[in-house]
Amino acid sequence: MTSRQNVHIEGDRRTGKTSLVLEVCARLRNITLLHVDFMLVKNIDDMRGRLVDGLSKVSLHAGVFERLVKALAHLRPTVSVNPATGEPTLSVAPAGDARPDGKSLVELLEFTRAGFSGKRPVIFFDEFQDVLKIPNAKTLLAILRSSIQNHHDCVYIYSGSSRSDMDSVFRDPDSPFFKSAIPVPVGTIERKDFVPFLIGKFKQGGRTASVDIINALLDMVSDNPGDSQELCNCLWETTENDATLVSADIENALSLIFAREFKYFEQVIDSATPIQKKCLHGIAALDGVGVYSNRFFELTGVHNPGTITKAIKRLQDNRIVHSSGKKLVFASPFLKLWLLRNPHF
Repeated sequence: MTSRQNVHIEGDRRTGKTSLVLEVCARLRNITLLHVDFMLVKNIDDMRGRLVDGLSKVSLHAGVFERLVKALAHLRPTVSVNPATGEPTLSVAPAGDARPDGKSLVELLEFTRAGFSGKRPVIFFDEFQDVLKIPNAKTLLAILRSSIQNHHDCVYIYSGSSRSDMDSVFRDPDSPFFKSAIPVPVGTIERKDFVPFLIGKFKQGGRTASVDIINALLDMVSDNPGDSQELCNCLWETTENDATLVSADIENALSLIFAREFKYFEQVIDSATPIQKKCLHGIAALDGVGVYSNRFFELTGVHNPGTITKAIKRLQDNRIVHSSGKKLVFASPFLKLWLLRNPHF
């Protein structure tokens, strides 16, 4: 960011992408950070509302809230008071016929660029790939890109959890954002560093964890940092001080996670078709590989590759599984582990 290069953060879900950006920005001086999360964004109005919400928070702390309200007068802003904090909040009416083409988004970015004198704006678009799901996404991206490319005094950070979608934004030659940001990969933590770190954390709390136990734990979550943290927290909750951790303790910790996540598991199963359920069990059993193999056909009873492709696409659209290299990976490894232990569902 000190070189003013725009970057896009690559990495699977729960690998710490957002935390990394926020931590780095917190350590930098003389910047103004605008963080906007576009997860499940529906349309341009929704995008604009999220931008306005982020801008109102930043403007309030920077002392330019009134200037923002005046700048957005043509968007019919409404100022209200957050009952929890007592601070003013800002919202705008749906665009309707008023500039539904993305130009109002550009105006908001222009305010961010010029509205905070003396500090460099850093604009962080989180889950940016979800912009692709809104109507006329390519036109919108072209409008945004035509403006952003002139913002030499700003730094733009784009983060997303879908590698394929982020690739289509930044690596597809037909995309307006083609090669417009430097890729920064964020992955798992190497075990040579992560295993002793976790052992040390358990030791600080009076629990003894062996290398084998930590490796078994990391195997279950495919080394994902966020999922590792969740499992470790539950392992902590379900064991006593001075305990030496064993495999049965991990199973007890998983049982606690399964109980907490059961509503989600139930929702996935209830919303899936019979074919999709069979595919879920097959993907879990084969660890996401060989979905067109004879073994997969035997496990699922589904032999038509076209039917399997259709079911998997629906599971991907619903963010239950996603592609990672040549594998299909569950968004929640705990759903996979639960399916393996509950084949009757």
